[in-house]
Order: sequence, then structure tokens, then C-alpha cells
Amino acid sequence: MLIVTYFMAALGFYSGTLVEAIEPAFFSLLGVVLVISLVLNLYRKRSIPGRLWNLMAVAVLVFFIANHMLASQSLIVSASRFLTILLAMKLFDLNTHRDHFIIYAIVFFQMLAAAASTVSLVFFPLLVLFIIGSIFAMIILNLKKDFLQVNPEEDPPSGVFDLPFLASVVTVSVVSLTITFALFFLIPRMGVGFFEGKTLDTVKVSGFSDTVEIGSIGSVKRDSTIVMRVEVKSTATTGGGPLYLRGMALEEYDGMRWKRTTRRNFLLRKTPSGVFNVGRPSGSVLEQKILLEPLSTDVLFGATHPVRISVTFPNLWTDGSGSVHLPSPPLSRIEYRVWSSDAALPPGPEGVTPVHTDLSYIENGPAGARLKKLSLDVTDGMASAVDKAEAVKRYLEKNYSYTLDPGEGDGVNPIDDFLFYTKEGYCEHFASSFVLLLRAAGVPARLVTGFLQGEWNSLGDYYIVRQSDAHSWAEVYVEGEGWKTFDPTPPVGLAPPASRSSAFLYLDLMRLKWSRYIISFTFMDQKRIAENLEGHSARLMREFKSRFSTPPELPARALMLFGGIALLVAAVFMKTRGHRLAGTASRVPWFYIEMLRILEKKGIRRGKAETPMEFALRVGDPEVRAVTHAYEVERYGGRKLGGEEASRVRGQLETLKGPKRALPS
Repeated sequence: MLIVTYFMAALGFYSGTLVEAIEPAFFSLLGVVLVISLVLNLYRKRSIPGRLWNLMAVAVLVFFIANHMLASQSLIVSASRFLTILLAMKLFDLNTHRDHFIIYAIVFFQMLAAAASTVSLVFFPLLVLFIIGSIFAMIILNLKKDFLQVNPEEDPPSGVFDLPFLASVVTVSVVSLTITFALFFLIPRMGVGFFEGKTLDTVKVSGFSDTVEIGSIGSVKRDSTIVMRVEVKSTATTGGGPLYLRGMALEEYDGMRWKRTTRRNFLLRKTPSGVFNVGRPSGSVLEQKILLEPLSTDVLFGATHPVRISVTFPNLWTDGSGSVHLPSPPLSRIEYRVWSSDAALPPGPEGVTPVHTDLSYIENGPAGARLKKLSLDVTDGMASAVDKAEAVKRYLEKNYSYTLDPGEGDGVNPIDDFLFYTKEGYCEHFASSFVLLLRAAGVPARLVTGFLQGEWNSLGDYYIVRQSDAHSWAEVYVEGEGWKTFDPTPPVGLAPPASRSSAFLYLDLMRLKWSRYIISFTFMDQKRIAENLEGHSARLMREFKSRFSTPPELPARALMLFGGIALLVAAVFMKTRGHRLAGTASRVPWFYIEMLRILEKKGIRRGKAETPMEFALRVGDPEVRAVTHAYEVERYGGRKLGGEEASRVRGQLETLKGPKRALPS
């Protein structure tokens, strides 16, 4: 019993570690306490009296309430701490069956807390082990309780809880899990407000606010934290180039930072089909399915340029520049679909506002004059916006180098340093310089922040996008075509990340499927599954009717073959059933059947509701009780009686047969 209880306690302890907001040091300390309690229990040393334990439990409850109100502000986090401390304490007080049951109840609530706060794949095997262990533990507790009620002075026969018994419990657990999964996919989905809250640590991202400092994106370029996974039908759909996942457009530059000035947000409402229309498509359309981690921004990402979005939120917002915003930053993973077009706006002047050609920094800034002169030199002889953009792009790629550790020059700000002194930097420097040089040449342009496509997972046909894939590029307004994407960063700064091992890609695919089909399983998924099943069933019925509406005459040999198969199946069934019946009868030892026959002749019959030992106690004869004990050893202990034991049982039966043997009726 102790082994099973500590197995369950270990499951509860590990499930607590899946609550990501709790510090590892907390579990390290309590892990030591867990080991100490195990040693004390093995040597049957009790360290906490019952009353003291109750007082400590109350103290921990008070600590839990205070921690929730003053510190964590998260019910799941503080409850997980409370349950883990309570579990560690209770392991020092295992005196009765009730104490073991309390341990199992605590572990159950720890599993609930883990289920509400993690999307880790580890939770599934943990849940399977919990189900098997809890069923095994409950059966042992009930059997021991019943046995001790009848035999308070004896322990249960050895060998009862052996491997065959464990195998039967595992079989029952598998059946239970199968039924559970069936119910999971059949029961309608609903939100439970009590658990709807922050379930994951928010990923802190830079470069997606109304004001973005130069250098903010560079600070996260070495962070490999995954921020999203983007499914596309084929890499060919991106036109052979990298996939730009657009976040925000920024218009105003003051020398140190970029600002978003188009603050007039437009409320987007869902169409009857459940889709938000962001803009009108122009050119080819690319569809993406995105699984977004909880980020510290309300920006909704999608390939350049989003024109339609399907997401569960009731409202979305846009600022008119093609940027899309959620009502608030997400507190858990969200999944949505985006349809993106080549151009953000249809041809026309409505896409250009004075801010996109703002020259205040160039005309008034300390380095504006030389920046304007450089722009005129680079774009000299170019007439169209596209030609000027291509000329600036070639100039930057040829004369400047890419690095995540740019030096410091004598410039008045980072961009002045980059253009005229160090001539080295990363995407923010290249994109900012590109926009300013084009504006100085009279071309409307703006800075865009987002992510580059990341690593392609060929096993699942999706991109793994990390913090290190954060990127800046530019958009240029081309008359008659709308806003077009230009990226002046040299190819070395656009190189895809090194491919990871197949094992990593496979595990990441499993995480994606787990989150998609288990964690984020919704009513719409149920509806889609039902519609697919209905469609398949209808097709099968049509095919069946078309083939068998006029049944052909079966040849005589086919009829004989089918008849022979049917007879063979019937014979196997009857034989198996006979073996099963014989096996059922053979499980009752012969000597117990003989004892019942002897007692029946004496007018003593066992009641239908009586257990063997209850019947023996009612009879009140030591020989009957001894034979019943031997029956339990062989029937439930899985052990045949030895020669001496069998001889003793035969002698006891002979004693019972004696004509002068007086037995109570």
C-alpha cells in the first residue's frame, strides 16, 4: 500500500511542476521533504501527530489565501503551491486507510490544476499513469477494508495483488481511457469561467507597440523562444521568397524611435460567415493557419498583407495601415486563419497620408542635410518609386554589413552612426535607413515590424517561428499597385535558421497536434468531424446501393465458401465458450465445493449474498473456517496448496463428514 501511495504522490508532485509559473526551487525543496517522509514511513516512524497535522493544514490554508490575494494573483498557481505543501505534510501522517485516501484526493486536484495550466505533451502519459494508479489503489483499499472487517486479526493472503491483478487493472484502465476519449470528442465544448484565465507565461516581445526604440528588435534576435507556428499548403505559395509575417506599421521617426501615428482605430465586425474583412485582395492570395503563443502584445500577425481573418474573438481592430489588433493581449494560445494578398490597398491615393512622406527629421534633424544629400546621390536619374526603392536597396546591400553587434560611431543617433560612420547593423538599421532615404527622395514609405518565416518543418508542413526571427522591413507606396514590400537587409541577415534534427521536428509536430486537437478542441471541430462522418456515410450508402440494388447470382462455390467460414467461426466460438465455462468452474477449488456439499447435507446452505468468509463465520466451526482460508489462498492468492496443506484440508473435510459432528444451523 505504501508503494502505491508514494507512486501516486510522485505523480501529483510532478504534475505540480507543469504549472510553469512556480519556481523550480520550490519543488526542489519539497522533493527533499518527500524523500525524508518515505524513509520515515519505511521504518514506521511517525513524525506528525494527527492533531498537529490538522493545525499545520489550517496554517497552510491561511498561507494559501494570503499568497493568492497578495502575491500570485493566480488561483491555479497559488492552489498548486497549497496542494503540493499539503501533500508533503500528509505523507508524514499515514496511519489509516483514510490517510491514504486523502493523498489520492490531493493528487487528483493537483492533476486538475496541471490540466488547467499546461499544454505539455508530458501531461498525457501522466494522466494515463494517474488513472491506472488510482484504480489500482482504490481496489486495494476496498479489498483490504473488506478483508479486515471479516478478519481483523489477519493480513490478506499473500500474492493477491500480483502481476495478473495489475494486468487486469491496466485492462480496465485502457477501457476507461477509451471511453473517456470518446466522451471528450462527443460532449459539447463549453467555456468554464472558473478556469478561464492566464494559463501560460506570456512571451515578452519587442517592437510591437506604438513607440519602438531603435535596437529593441536586436535585443531579442538571440532568443530562441517559439512565438508561433504557421501552417501553409506549400512553400511554393510564398513565391519562392521568405514568408514575411507582418505585425505593425510605423510612420514617424524622431531620431531615436519610430512611432505609430495613425491612431484612429477601426472596429472590424464578423461577417455572417464568421470572417473579418480587413481589406480587398489584389493579386494572389495566400492562406495560413497560425497557432500563436500568448504574447505581450495585442498585434495579430499574418503574411503580408492580411485581407481576411477567421478567429474566435468577437471583435478586431485595425488602424488603417493593415495592422490588426486583438481586443487585448492573449492570455493563452490562440489559433486563427489569415488570407493575405500581395498588396495592402487597391490603387488610389487613399493609402497615402502626409505622415508617410514626413520630412520633419530630414529637414530639422542635425544629420538631415547629409542624409538628404546621400538620398539624392543614390537615386539620381531614377524616376519611378520602384526604381528609387531598388536603387536604395542595392546601395545598402553593397556598402553596409550585417551584424547583431554594431559598433558606436560619432553620429548623433543610431541611424546616423549606421549610415555615415560604422556602416554596420541589423535589420532595424537597414529598414530605417531605407525608409528615410526614400522619403528624402519624395517616395512614400513606412517601417514594418514582424517576423521572418523561421524554420520549415517538412514533417507537418509549417514554419516554426521564434523570437530570433523578429524582423524589420519596409513598405513603399507604388502608384496604381498599393503598398509593396521591400527588404533592404542583406541576404546574410535573411538566411533561414539551421535545420534541427528530425527528432526535434517530430516532437514539435506532436506538440502542435496535441495543442490543436486536444487543448484547443472546440465545438466547431466537433461539428466538422460530424459533417465529415455524415459525408463519408452518405457516400458509402450510395456506393452500397449502386452495387447491391440488383444482387447478382452468387456461384455455388462462393456459397459453399461462405457457409464453411460461418461454420468454422461458430465452432471456434462454441469451443472458446466451453473453455471459458470450464475455466470458470475450475477456479473454485474442489475441496471448497466438497465442503459446501457436506454442509448442505447437514442442512446448512451458503446465502447468495454471503462471502466465503462471512459464511464460515456464521457457521462458527473452526474446520469450516480453516477450509475457507485454504480456499482463499488458492482462489485469490494464485498458489496451489502444497502436499502437507492438501493433506490437512482432506483431514478437515473428513472431520466435517463425521456423523456425530454437531454444527450450528
